[in-house]
Order: sequence, then structure tokens, then C-alpha cells
Amino acid sequence: MSKENERVMILSTPEQIAEGLELFMKKREAKNVRADFKNDRITTTQALKLAGVSQPTFTKWVKAGLIKRHGSGNKHFYFKSELIDSLRKMANEKGNEID
Repeated sequence: MSKENERVMILSTPEQIAEGLELFMKKREAKNVRADFKNDRITTTQALKLAGVSQPTFTKWVKAGLIKRHGSGNKHFYFKSELIDSLRKMANEKGNEID
């Protein structure tokens, strides 16, 4: 049998397979998000749409330090990668409160 047709049997429990797949997906997702959105500036309007919330709710999150705003004066912007990370963090924290 050639190397490319070689088969290997690995004995694992379903839990071990699930843990391995979860770790693989987390690493892959982290690489993809950062590569796709690095330094990707978005406007406040775009950030609101991405977050799926109203202006007052978004402003509360910014003032509470949950979302990082960049710029000064009336010229604010957000980085898509940072916003996505913040939204994921808030969703995870909310999920933990329910448990």
C-alpha cells in the first residue's frame, strides 16, 4: 500500500473527538477573523448595523467601555475586528449569566 493510500486507525472517545474539533474550529476561526478584518475601519452607522442594536444602546455600550471607539471630536470610527470581538465577549458573558 502506498503512503497516500495508507490508513491509520485512531481510537478516541466521542468526547475526545468533540474536544479536538472544537479546538480546531476555535483556532481556525480566530485566524480567519483577524486576517479578514485587520485594520478594517467602519463608520458608526456600519457598526450599528453589524451590532444589530439601536443608537442609544450602542452609545451605552461605548460609554460603559464594552466597545472601543476611535477618533476624536465628531469623527469616530470602529475597527470591525474589535467590534466583532466585543460582541462575542458580551454574548459569551450573557450566556454565562443564564447558566
